[in-house]
Amino acid sequence: MKRIAALDFGEARIGLAVSDERQKIALPRTTLSTKKSLEETAASVAKELQGLGPLDAVILGLPLFMNGKESPMSQKVRKFAAILQEKFGFHVIFWDERLTSAQGERFLRDAEASRKSREKLIDGIAACLILQNYLDSK
Repeated sequence: MKRIAALDFGEARIGLAVSDERQKIALPRTTLSTKKSLEETAASVAKELQGLGPLDAVILGLPLFMNGKESPMSQKVRKFAAILQEKFGFHVIFWDERLTSAQGERFLRDAEASRKSREKLIDGIAACLILQNYLDSK
């Protein structure tokens, strides 16, 4: 089986997580800084994803309002996904990411991570939670 990757897209950073080859366990991989444009950011992310080897899919967290409606950030995420699909050929699946950052923040606070550590780790943890939720649903 091929691995599955997940992205937690943010204005400044993008968290990346990847599954094991059996697609059972999500592991945080890294956090990438966004670039000046969506196209440059997508190219940077694509390079990182290509370094993981063949992937079945890329799960992309879709930021929704608590009522389930799309947020303005959802449109930016959809544009980013279109670039990943059209220019780089990745199969992108959107996944509801509501509360994953809050859940990750709580996890890191419970682990007594410092504020500085939490800031560095939260995006990768959020991507890991998005991916694990997806894997659990399969």
